[in-house]
Amino acid sequence: MTVYIELAAASNFLTCGITLFVTSILDHSRIVILRLCLASLFSAIISLFIISQNAQPYQFIIRILTALGACAIYIFERKRYRAYFRFCLLFFFSNIIMLGCVYLLMAVFNIKFSQKNGIIFADNVFTVVLFGIFLGMLACVLFVRSHKKAKLISQTVCRVTADGVALPTLIDTGNKLSTPFSKIPVMIVDSGSYKQFGEVAENIELPYRTVNGKGIMYGFEPKEVYVEYMNEKKKVRLIITQSGEPITGEFNAIVGPAIIY
Repeated sequence: MTVYIELAAASNFLTCGITLFVTSILDHSRIVILRLCLASLFSAIISLFIISQNAQPYQFIIRILTALGACAIYIFERKRYRAYFRFCLLFFFSNIIMLGCVYLLMAVFNIKFSQKNGIIFADNVFTVVLFGIFLGMLACVLFVRSHKKAKLISQTVCRVTADGVALPTLIDTGNKLSTPFSKIPVMIVDSGSYKQFGEVAENIELPYRTVNGKGIMYGFEPKEVYVEYMNEKKKVRLIITQSGEPITGEFNAIVGPAIIY
């Protein structure tokens, strides 16, 4: 049987890319097209190595390492090891679903196939693989939608840690409060949580406008601020001011959506 190298490479490139895309949906992480293409290209190159070197005895180990490498290219960053390993587990989960759908379709339509060096050979195999991948993606999307209701709550709340003080924070899409010139986002903290910062120099003027009129608040800029949102953690600049009224709910502060972009 003739193996067309370009078809094998293209198949691995597309399969890896689609799997990474679905995994990003499951992980609720940002989709980066450039990294996705680089990771898929890495997978395609390794697949060519397996075919050309006839590495049948070691293909399982090589493919596991290839998957870990592709995930590392796509999502790995320093000090985010837990997020990386969680993404890898979801990547293997997505792979199992998609391959399961491919084999199920082959069994349903009684398509005989053989496998060599990780490549499936069968009549109309590419049609079956495409339908299998489609069903796998559908299964993953249904899985995400079943958990969507719970996620909607978490998506509106982030965790802000400013100078060691951790605050569950509501992301208010209507809050566009920021400094006049540098446009640094402003977080409004309730009075009880504000006391945790101790004595601070409120030397930043913050003009604001509400339905009741205009005014000026005063705030300060913490030395170090981290925001955790949708399984991602990043360092940001933020101005903190005290709320004139108590903040009710399961959060201690309110901030605009600019902080997560």
